[in-house]
Amino acid sequence: MQIQSRVLTAPTGFSTAVGTPGGLLQRDCFQRSASSSGPDQATRLGWMKAGLPVGPELIGSPELKESLNKLGMGDSWKEIEPAYRFAQSAHKTQKRDDGTPYYHHCARAARNLMEHFNVKDPDVIKAALLHDTLEDCKIKPEEIKARFGSRVAALVQALTKPECAPGESYDQRNERYLRDQIVNGPPGALEIKLADRMDNIDDLHLVPERKMVARYIEDTQSHYLPLANQRYPAVGERMTQTLQGVQRWMMQS
Repeated sequence: MQIQSRVLTAPTGFSTAVGTPGGLLQRDCFQRSASSSGPDQATRLGWMKAGLPVGPELIGSPELKESLNKLGMGDSWKEIEPAYRFAQSAHKTQKRDDGTPYYHHCARAARNLMEHFNVKDPDVIKAALLHDTLEDCKIKPEEIKARFGSRVAALVQALTKPECAPGESYDQRNERYLRDQIVNGPPGALEIKLADRMDNIDDLHLVPERKMVARYIEDTQSHYLPLANQRYPAVGERMTQTLQGVQRWMMQS
């Protein structure tokens, strides 16, 4: 997780949407109910004009199975499902800024990994599902290793941000994390991190604090876009377009 305030303890009034901008399935698109204190119609229209969704996709086991089938590895679900269920349980009390269960983010990151990076390794997919369990939940590395093996545990640990060292700034810590644990980390760590970052910027406009949004955009442009553009140009282009949409909306609102 990159933005600490993204995990909340109470839902924010989203209900199943009637319309589904952006071609999302109806059951995957949420909007706030009329009785809630959520964004008004003008805000939602501003999001849509900027090419941004009015709510998150709620990705779960059917969509993950579909992604596996596309890669010709549908039989791998039996191996991957325990990691999905573990993430679902570990994050059960946590919610995103949009009020939806946090584990959907983990599933979306895993789907991004398969669909945008063509990752077929079950261990890497499992690590994507579990990538926030050490950082955001009271889960120990030993439990991940015992349940899912040393390779998955090593990936999850690599994706977990360390504490700041004495005299080290937040930004310096993040640079060290990206260099030592992601770029030079175990195979698969970079792809999971980029898949995670893709999902976080997809709903960046739902983060209420504009300063945090602006800082997140800057961090992505400075550190993650260069990596994506160098290693996965199509992913870099998609991330660029998403960030441009968020920036358009911020300028207009």
